[in-house]
Amino acid sequence: EQVSCTNDTANTCQWVAGKQQCEKEPKVGCEALSVSECTGRPECEVSKDGLTCSGKKCVHMTEQGCIADPDLCVWNNIAGTCGETPCNYKNRTTCEGDSECTWNSNSSVSYTKGVVVSPFEALVCAATGCSGGSGCSATVGGAAVSVDAADYVPGKDQLACTGCPSLGMWAEWSAETGTLFIRADDGQDRTLEQFTEAVREVTFVTGSDAGTPKGLTWNYGTGAYDSRTGHY
Repeated sequence: EQVSCTNDTANTCQWVAGKQQCEKEPKVGCEALSVSECTGRPECEVSKDGLTCSGKKCVHMTEQGCIADPDLCVWNNIAGTCGETPCNYKNRTTCEGDSECTWNSNSSVSYTKGVVVSPFEALVCAATGCSGGSGCSATVGGAAVSVDAADYVPGKDQLACTGCPSLGMWAEWSAETGTLFIRADDGQDRTLEQFTEAVREVTFVTGSDAGTPKGLTWNYGTGAYDSRTGHY
């Protein structure tokens, strides 16, 4: 029994001599692991600079657990996995300090009740503020488009991206937050150019009577910033 316990290849067991029995070995926190050890632990991840190990923020086993933490996590319906929301920054300085993220301003859309409009059809990646650094070839985990909180009318306003599947993207509408999340079908990163192409396909429709134009905010990454309220 002791031999089989100590030969456990998963390194999850230990032989307790005083008890003469095999017990589950307590796991060491991700922060205490070396980089090589870190890559072998599904709940841990290596830092972007490749020097340290830390725990993943969105290690949820179920969709319910994932969507219960929307500020940090996003559920991928295609892959059936929970991933960390990239570029979830609340100010421009911090956002631009991350080479994988770019800060984007909002726009507005005029509307007629029941008429579908394409507010971003003329959007060009080079004009979005991402031309510096690695520019439009830089990769990010997704994009998000939202109706500003001050203007959003739940049950009436809706964003969609019917053209996303043809681009290898999937879009998920959150009626609770008024946000459309866009990610690649395989859950992998794509270039800013590719996500800009997806944002161009986004449409807006509302059941509200015509009125003051509604503010729309688009972002690379999947954290949607409302420039009017200053919150995600």
